[in-house]
Amino acid sequence: MAKKPTKEQTKRLEELQEELKLAQKALREGEETYRKILETIEDGYYETSISGNFTFVNDSFCEIVGIPEDELIGASYRRYTPPEAAEEVYDTFSRIYTSGKAIKGFGHEIVRKDREKRYIELSISLIRDSEGHGIGFRGIVRDMTDHKRAEEALRQSEQESRNTSMDLALGMSEVFEALKEISSGNPEVRITETSDLELIGKLKHMVNLTAENLGEIVELSHEFAIGLAEHFDALDRVSKGDLTARITGTCQVDLLESLQKVTNQMIESVSKEMIQRALA
Repeated sequence: MAKKPTKEQTKRLEELQEELKLAQKALREGEETYRKILETIEDGYYETSISGNFTFVNDSFCEIVGIPEDELIGASYRRYTPPEAAEEVYDTFSRIYTSGKAIKGFGHEIVRKDREKRYIELSISLIRDSEGHGIGFRGIVRDMTDHKRAEEALRQSEQESRNTSMDLALGMSEVFEALKEISSGNPEVRITETSDLELIGKLKHMVNLTAENLGEIVELSHEFAIGLAEHFDALDRVSKGDLTARITGTCQVDLLESLQKVTNQMIESVSKEMIQRALA
């Protein structure tokens, strides 16, 4: 038969029960204070079960993912995580659970309730019970969309700058090569004038125009030389007594055309004079 506790033992038991109640009250108050603090921070904060269902979220977290608290509590992280990122998130949770080590700066894309896509970064750690067993996850979330977009814009700007430098170098090389050809006496060289750079396009056009004008000069010079040769040949024949010699053909050089008319007229005049003298 069990002994009845003494008055001292009963009193001590009552004191222990009272201390336990006070400790439980302090714990609840501390937890309430902790929750209130979490509600005031700018970063998003969340806690989930071990399976990834939300058990607590603060207002900032709801604002970031664009989903109200009553729709998040009890829902899975897959609620806003696109399929292509969901598996990576799951693997990350599994790795934390297995190793017990927290991670920082884990980023992935989310899709808000309004279908807007955002990019977030998380710091995730394991929630343990009194015996050290993992019972859930907690984490801090930051919306890094603007930062991500700025990085992407900078990367794109740098890439465009590199492309521009390359296009400029290639374009100038093509221009110099064409000028080299022209200077060596090849007026038939032509280069494609299309370019993403206005300056290169204008330079290519000037090169082609220069080659075209030079070609016309060369052609005229060649025609001028041939024309003079015909004149000299006709005059030589006349000097040897061939009064039937004439300069024929059309000429694009005004000076040669005029000279052709004058020379032919002169030969005809000499021919008539010779004929009249012969008949006299």
